Amino acid sequence: MAGRRWQTDELALAREMRERGDDYETIRAALASRGWRRSREGVRIRITTDGWHTAIRSAPFPIYNKAPALEGNALILADCHIPFHDARFCNRLITYALRTGISQVILAGDLIDWAAFGIYGRLVEINARKEIAAAQQFFEALQEFERAYVILGNHEMRLIRQLNYKLGAEELTPMFASHPGLVVTNYHWCTLRSGGEKWRISHPKNAHMNPCSVARRLTAKYNCHVAVGHDHVCGAMLTEDARHWAISTGVCLMPAKLDYISLVDNMRWRVAQGALIIRDGYPELLTPDHPGLQ
Repeated sequence: MAGRRWQTDELALAREMRERGDDYETIRAALASRGWRRSREGVRIRITTDGWHTAIRSAPFPIYNKAPALEGNALILADCHIPFHDARFCNRLITYALRTGISQVILAGDLIDWAAFGIYGRLVEINARKEIAAAQQFFEALQEFERAYVILGNHEMRLIRQLNYKLGAEELTPMFASHPGLVVTNYHWCTLRSGGEKWRISHPKNAHMNPCSVARRLTAKYNCHVAVGHDHVCGAMLTEDARHWAISTGVCLMPAKLDYISLVDNMRWRVAQGALIIRDGYPELLTPDHPGLQ
């Protein structure tokens, strides 16, 4: 009967079928098979009155909301560009960090240069095997840390593009990086909560010649302290409201090993070495003249 009150189970079935995409006639027939006799028009009126419609379904693609979230204090090494790393500088940084109680290290992008897949690598006869061998030896020096985190940089993408994105950093890095506490992510950033303070450690898409410029803009975007690599400059500043630190970590590479810096004058900004320790939420910028590295 058209005027009969709709039952709870009847409504639930009609709504489920409509959200699934079934048409009015199919819904009417399904109701009738269960003893609920309705006209097609009656079904249409009820469905439109209640605003039921075919539900939009989520597309089967990943949601990028699972970047590593770390806790505690950490040494942050960005832009090592192995095999062009400055071994002496890196050794001093690691020694100082371990000596002062740091138990985890974050490798903040461009860990390996992957020059074998660029023009410079061909000029100086660097192949991927040499780069991998240097990276393997580098990781031997990190064994005293309980955990080693690797985030993605733009140079890691050189290899991933060569492989036509068939493998990502999470699959590739463990092939050459041996460490019992190794964590690798396909994200270009991670978060670190230390001393109650939230930090975002990033190898961003953007770079700028002015230290802290990119980091400062990211603090406004993400409302937390930010330390960035990629721009190859070094510096630290508080934001205008004194709420957040914005830091350019500097590089762990040796500038004299890069042809585009050393062989020809150019308008690129000067590369500055540096690294960062975050201890109890507070940043300690480590430049080559830092007293603890002498």
